[in-house]
Amino acid sequence: MQRVPSVLTQAVRLGVAVASSLALGGQSDDVYRATAHASPSSGVARVSTSPRGHCRQCHVRQEAPWTQPKALFTTNDNALCLSCHASANASGTFGGPVAYASSAHSNSGRMLWPGPVPAPRLVGDEGKCVNCHAVHGAEDGLGLVPNLTQLREESLCLTCHDATGPSMKNILIEVQKRVAHAPMSTTGRHVPGESSPGSFAAGATRHVECPDCHNPHRAYGPDAGSSQMLAGASRVRFEYDGGAFAFLPNGDTSPMREYEVCFKCHSSFTTLPAGARDKAAELDPRAASFHPVVGRGTNATTAMASSLAGGTGLPHLTVSSLIECQDCHASNALPLTVSVASAYVGTTARGPHGSSIAPDAGYAGYAGALVRARYRTSGSVSSPTTDFELCFICHASAPFTGSGSTATNFGEHRKHMSQGLLCNECHDDLHGTSLSSQVANRSYSRLVSFALSVTGSSGTGAPSWTAKTSGANGSCSLRCHGKTHVHVLRFSESASSSLMPSSRAMVARARSTQGSNNDLDFG
Repeated sequence: MQRVPSVLTQAVRLGVAVASSLALGGQSDDVYRATAHASPSSGVARVSTSPRGHCRQCHVRQEAPWTQPKALFTTNDNALCLSCHASANASGTFGGPVAYASSAHSNSGRMLWPGPVPAPRLVGDEGKCVNCHAVHGAEDGLGLVPNLTQLREESLCLTCHDATGPSMKNILIEVQKRVAHAPMSTTGRHVPGESSPGSFAAGATRHVECPDCHNPHRAYGPDAGSSQMLAGASRVRFEYDGGAFAFLPNGDTSPMREYEVCFKCHSSFTTLPAGARDKAAELDPRAASFHPVVGRGTNATTAMASSLAGGTGLPHLTVSSLIECQDCHASNALPLTVSVASAYVGTTARGPHGSSIAPDAGYAGYAGALVRARYRTSGSVSSPTTDFELCFICHASAPFTGSGSTATNFGEHRKHMSQGLLCNECHDDLHGTSLSSQVANRSYSRLVSFALSVTGSSGTGAPSWTAKTSGANGSCSLRCHGKTHVHVLRFSESASSSLMPSSRAMVARARSTQGSNNDLDFG
C-alpha cells in the first residue's frame, strides 16, 4: 500500500493528458503491425490462404457491397473474436467463451465504453470485447499499449470504474485515498500470468494492479460475494498441516477464499517489506488465538457470544462465524452498520481499495493501515466509542464505555478504559498471537498479547497471564502504566481459605505492594 501520486500524474496515466498521442485502431498501419494480431509467426491464422496476421484473416472483401460491416467474415460482435479465442489462454487470464459469458463484463448490461478516448461505444455494444480491446492496437506516450487494450493498465479500468460510470462502483475515489492499494503508483511491472514469489516481493518488482486481485474475464459483480468478485484471479494457498505454500494460477476453479489473494503479497510466500508480518502465520488456525479468517475462532464462551450480539454491524456475528480481510480493511465510507463487508450491496466499493482514516493526534502507530474505521494504538483514550469503532462493528461497546451491562470474559474492561488505557496494551497482535512480540505470550488465548511497554511485575521480563476457565482460576502478573499488578480471581471466604499457602502469600504480598490492584475478575 502506498500514498497515491499527484493529481496531475494520475491524469496523465489515466489517458486524460495523452489523448492527443493515441494512435487508435485503424489510424496507423504501423501500430497494427506491432500487435500480437499482426505477428507473422503467431498472429491471426483463421484461413490458410492468407499469411498469418494479414488483414484478410478477418476482412474478407475489399469492395462493396459487403454482407457484413467493415467487410468482416462474420457479424461484428463477440462471435468474431471467439471464433479464434475459443479456449483459455496460456496465462489463464481468459478462461474461454463459457467462463467469459458468465462474467459481469459480459452480461451486466452496463459494460459499455464511455469514451471520450477512444470514442464511446454505441448502445447495443454492451458486453462486447471491443469495449476494452483495440483489435488493431493502440499506442500512447509510452509506446504500444500491451494486451491489445484501449488504454494502459489502470487507465482502462478506471475509465468505467469512476464517478461517472458506467460501473455502479467508484473505485477511482478509493484508490486515490490517503492509504490505498494504488495501481497508479507503478507502471509496467505487472505481467499477465506472473507466478514467481519475486513478482510480489518488496523492492523493484512489488506492485499492485487491478488484475492482481480481479480477473476481468471471470469476475462476477458488482455485489456478488468475494469468491465471485475475485474469481479467476491468481492466489496463494497455505497448507497449514504441511507447512507449504501452493500458488494457484489465474483461472483456477477450486474454492476461493479472499485471504488467498492477499497472501500473494502479505505472507512469507514472497519477500515482505521491512517490519511487515507474515499474515499467513498470524492467522494460523492452529494457534492459541486468532481472528477467525482462515478458521473458526477458539473462544466459544457465553461472554463472547454476548459481545458479538452487541456490535453496531449487521448481521451480528456468532462464535462460529468466519470473517474476511475486508471486514476490517476496507473503505472508510463503508457503513459501520455492516459487519460482513462481502454482504454489502450499497454504492460504496467494497474491498481494500483505499481508506482516508487519518493518523490524527495519538494515531501515529497505525498511520500506514488501510482500515475502514478508527483504532487507536498510541496516546490515550478520549472516547472509547470512537477511538475503537473498528472493534465495535463486531463487539459490543457496553463493557468498555459504561453504557450497559454486557458481560465479557474479563470484568474490568470498563475500569481500564476509564483510566485512558488502550486496547492494544493487552491485545497487541489483532490478527493472531502466533507471532506476538512478547514470545512468552504466543500461547495465550482470547487474543491476549501484551505490548512491549508491558513488562513482568518486577519491571523486567515478560508479563504473565492465564485465563479463567470453568475449572481453574485466572491470574495476571505484570507491570503496566506505572503500576504493578499481581492478580487472582476475587475469592469468597470459603474459596480463599482453600488456597495453597504459597498462593495466599502471593495475594498478601501483592496487596502490600504500592500501586497494586489485586481484586480484579480475570477471564
